Amino acid sequence: MPKGPQRYPGASTRYWFQNKFPGNVQQVNTIVLHTTEGTAVPSYAGGSQAPNFTLLPDPRSKRIVAYQHFDFDRSSRALANKPGGVQTNTLNVTQVELVGTCNPSTHNKWAEANRAHVFWPQAPGWALEGLVELLVWAHREHGVPLAGPNSWKP
Repeated sequence: MPKGPQRYPGASTRYWFQNKFPGNVQQVNTIVLHTTEGTAVPSYAGGSQAPNFTLLPDPRSKRIVAYQHFDFDRSSRALANKPGGVQTNTLNVTQVELVGTCNPSTHNKWAEANRAHVFWPQAPGWALEGLVELLVWAHREHGVPLAGPNSWKP
């Protein structure tokens, strides 16, 4: 059974997909951070490819807006198993999508077009603080390690 609160305080459940895609209960011990190339919350194919969380930077207010799509200790859809593919989510993972880009050419194109965005390899402090708040909550409430042999791999 999961331990700790399943909802991240202050996260919006506007795009809640667990009722449609219930997934499996798990005891999360790993968080995967992944960028979603864009400047808005994706549709995630109606939730069929959604992560547990989406963190949307708001450059105007200099804050992160958190959206939660599944309970913390629930498998999401972003790391789905495909027939004949590699087994996924064998480490009890919660996936967090970071809206923005990690692609230098996309960053340059958006910057030239004056399109507000976060380039995650050079994320501003306010964006990193918003991410850190979620990671610290996961550590405090669920014991997810903040460091270890698999921490912070690109």
